[in-house]
Amino acid sequence: MTKTVFIEGLRLHLRCGVYSEERAMSVQVKVDVRVTSEAFVDYQKLYAVLLDIAGKSTFTYIEDFAERVIEEVRRRWKPSAVEVVVSKL
Repeated sequence: MTKTVFIEGLRLHLRCGVYSEERAMSVQVKVDVRVTSEAFVDYQKLYAVLLDIAGKSTFTYIEDFAERVIEEVRRRWKPSAVEVVVSKL
């Protein structure tokens, strides 16, 4: 049986930008994540994954952050579907 869990409206700060000056300052983004999986997906662990990726990495584009989240979710839970929406505020 598949279940869908989601986190909506999470606000994070990403070190993101084309230029190094942009990456030095953080950009506030809103993140929505939806994971459909037969495996149990713990909200707390999903939240921790988002914080970990946002806090430890720099990105050229916000799409790079979304891709990294998808890769990590696939690695951990092997879901049938993952949706990540990132909006710059």
